[in-house]
Amino acid sequence: MKTINASTILIIKIALALTLQSCHTRTHSTNEILVMQNDLPEEIKNRMIPDWFDLSLFPNPDDTIELSDHEWEERLSHSEYNVQRAEGTERPFDNEYYATEIEGVYVCRGCSSPLFSSIAKFSSSSGWPSFFAPLSPDHIGVKKDHRLLMERTEVHCARCGGHLGHVFDDGPKPTGLRYCMNSSSLRFIDEEDHKKIAEGRENELEFRLNR
Repeated sequence: MKTINASTILIIKIALALTLQSCHTRTHSTNEILVMQNDLPEEIKNRMIPDWFDLSLFPNPDDTIELSDHEWEERLSHSEYNVQRAEGTERPFDNEYYATEIEGVYVCRGCSSPLFSSIAKFSSSSGWPSFFAPLSPDHIGVKKDHRLLMERTEVHCARCGGHLGHVFDDGPKPTGLRYCMNSSSLRFIDEEDHKKIAEGRENELEFRLNR
């Protein structure tokens, strides 16, 4: 009788988790997401970007970039490349930001375009960072994903096309959406990091800010 190794068990667990989190959801178009974002209460809209965060220090999502696979492999680590460029999925509960609760902005790991605010982050018990809305609808893109023998809505960075995760319709109010993202696709910028960037001290950051 053949035994199942630990790696196979892990793959099965992740596949089951992805299947379960996809049940009873439907795909969403960019227009639907835009309407839901516009329906956010003004109080939440006004708090999306922290007072200390300067968007002008980061790339504009309209300034799109295209790199070769080789260039992406040089820019990203193996795990980052697997998620962002090969549309892989990291382990639930074993990633950098699923439990992060401090104030800040999550930017794209591949190009540093601002994507999500800590104001929209919530605990979904899924094991992945979850948000009820993006920083702005034009900072992300969506497409239909038919892998895993079902239809889901894939979410990617509008600037570089890097895979972020998926969006489901089982989130909290006010949108009812759950943007289930991979930590490997995000880079969290807190106030201290932002100060170093604003003062031209990026070399003091504990990470490389890809632009």
